[in-house]
Amino acid sequence: MNWFKIKVMTTLQINQWLKAKNIKVNAIKIKKINNSFTNAVYKITADDGQIYKLRIASESPYINRTLEYYIEMQLNKEAFLYYDQKSGNYFRHWYPGKHLKKWNWNQKTFDCLQNEINKYQALEVPQSVKTLYPRYIDDVHEIKETLAPELKCYKDIIKSFDSKKFVISHNDFSAQNIVVEDSITFHVYDFEWSTLNHKLWDMGNMIKDLNLSVEQICKISQIQANLSEYVKIVFVVHFYTIFWTYRVEPTKEVLKYRKHILKRLNYWYHQVKLLKPKEAKS
Repeated sequence: MNWFKIKVMTTLQINQWLKAKNIKVNAIKIKKINNSFTNAVYKITADDGQIYKLRIASESPYINRTLEYYIEMQLNKEAFLYYDQKSGNYFRHWYPGKHLKKWNWNQKTFDCLQNEINKYQALEVPQSVKTLYPRYIDDVHEIKETLAPELKCYKDIIKSFDSKKFVISHNDFSAQNIVVEDSITFHVYDFEWSTLNHKLWDMGNMIKDLNLSVEQICKISQIQANLSEYVKIVFVVHFYTIFWTYRVEPTKEVLKYRKHILKRLNYWYHQVKLLKPKEAKS
């Protein structure tokens, strides 16, 4: 049975799934959290009061389930009761806490986020685990026609990347994939989009996700000291996201999101143009 395509799994179906995987948990309450393009997620309350997360995954040519599994096993192995490396389906303890909000942005939050990034960027991936690079460019006619100057700027910055210095990147390092349990305990999950990428990419993605301005990100000393690099990274992350909206089904939600990202892209393109000529090209 293709569990992913079921609109909403019932408590009975989830208990059947758990039994088939030899997971000794009896679900009494379920709540569907989301049904994204790649995952269906359920919050499950068991009869012993414990709370769990069930993720039913789908296939995508852009997803590296093998690398995701490796990273999760290195960072969060104790949380999982079941993890199928091939399909991406898993069952684990629910991470307590709340997602980040725009108003959480401060030096302490940045330091905690950077600490989590450092953990997986420091991992040495064995040769048996295939690592890829992001698909930065797609042949999208609409982008070529409507964003020609921005596309040239994007390509110039991408060309300046030194791939020899790339590290493991989450690539979807966003508020929805991070739970803050307390002021210093952060849980990062769902590394399915992971590839080798620029070391600042994930923080740039978080800046994009929180819709922060240049003035807001400059509250962080590390960013203020390296502002031109962060401005360029945040710009290319926005442009990369535009490409992503053409790789998935163009639902109303996707088209609405694309419109929002285009508006933000214009803002960050302007910020890149404000950089000194040498900084913009370096």
